[in-house]
Order: sequence, then C-alpha cells, then structure tokens
Amino acid sequence: MGRFATLFWVLGVIATLQVCVESVARATPINCYRFWSELSSQNLLCDEFTSSGFPATVGGSEIRIFHYSTGWNDELGQRQLLAAASDAARIAAEVFSRDFTLPKITFILHNEYSEAAWASAAWLPPTSTEPCRVDLFFNIPNSRDLAMQVAAHEIFHCVQARSIRYPMAEEFTEKKVASWAWWVEGTADYMSSKLFPAGAMELGHGAAYKPQLPLYRQPNPYSTVVFWDYLASTRQYQG
Repeated sequence: MGRFATLFWVLGVIATLQVCVESVARATPINCYRFWSELSSQNLLCDEFTSSGFPATVGGSEIRIFHYSTGWNDELGQRQLLAAASDAARIAAEVFSRDFTLPKITFILHNEYSEAAWASAAWLPPTSTEPCRVDLFFNIPNSRDLAMQVAAHEIFHCVQARSIRYPMAEEFTEKKVASWAWWVEGTADYMSSKLFPAGAMELGHGAAYKPQLPLYRQPNPYSTVVFWDYLASTRQYQG
C-alpha cells in the first residue's frame, strides 16, 4: 500500500471512530428532569430527539424533545409519536408566536399510559428561566392528526401560562381548577383545532356542552370550545 493510500486509510479509520464516538455520546441518556428545579432531585433517564432539525428555535422559543430511554415495546408507536410531536411543535410555535411570546418548551414522551385520565399535560415552572414541560403519554389514540392537535393544545397552555401567569403546576385544588379551567381548556381546544382540524378533538368535547349552565359551571371545561368558536365566528368579534 502506497504512502498516500495508507494515509487515506488511516484518516478513514479515524473518521469512522469519530462518528462512532459521537453516536455513542448522543445516545447517552440524561436526566431530563434536571431542567426543573422542583424535579432535579428525581431521576428520569431520557434520550434527546435530534432528527428533523431538533433541538430547534421556532418563533423565538427553544424547543427540545426527549423520550424515555428504555421500555419502548412499540417502536413504531414511538416513532409515530416523535414525528407527530416534532411536526406539531414546529407548526404551533411558528403560528402562536405571531401573536404571543412563547416560553422555552421541552417535550417528554412517555413510554407508558398515564394513570390519570389525561393523555397529555403542560406544566409551567414558577421561574421564567425554566422551560414549560409538555408530557405526552401513550393514551393518545393512534391517530397522527389527533396526536398533533393534542400537542398543539398543550403548547397553547404554555403560551397562556407565560402570558397570564395562571397557576398550572401549583396548588391543583378543585376550587382553583374550576375558577379558570373553563376558559383555559376551551381556548386551548379552539386554537389547536384551527391548526389541526383533522384531529377533531373539539367535536367530542363540544358535544358535552350544556347550554343551560353558565360557562364557568360546565362539568366538562373543554366543552366551552363551542363558545370560543362561536365568539370567533361572529361579526361582533374582531379578534
């Protein structure tokens, strides 16, 4: 082997080793609870989603997506959830940023079903330097359109909380939830439905609306989406 051939072979080996080392470094799990001071003592091993241009800054918001490192029995479901979350995050952040200031947003994709009734949740920490956390669970039905609408719904909760500073993760008492849930959930349903109408999540929620009751006493606060949709569609509302 000539000197130049040997040199290129050595360089090739070095380049291959470098790629392998970088791949291992990227695959090393991290504690993705480290971003929030109230959770930093807990340990949740996650891998960061680094495809499709993520992590990304969209509409002034730094968006990162993490998923559990182990326990994914449904790899296809994992890929589908990652794709839906990343696409929804990019679209929603770009659109919402036209009218609102977005916080930093960090997704955590869980590999199990939530024990609670919800399939997703948004949590804004008390400090402005920490990101809004969006949890997506496997409770989300097997529908890309619906998963994207659910993700956008939670992103709008991050927008609401940053703009108005209502208590998302603090003191979840029944009385406090009832005092703001009717407009928080209704507007998030409305905004997400305009971005991803094929998800049709709001149709099921709207069917639960009880016109004989005031908005703030609706048993299902998500059902007030029908009011926000009506308000936006009337000529009196100039939005």
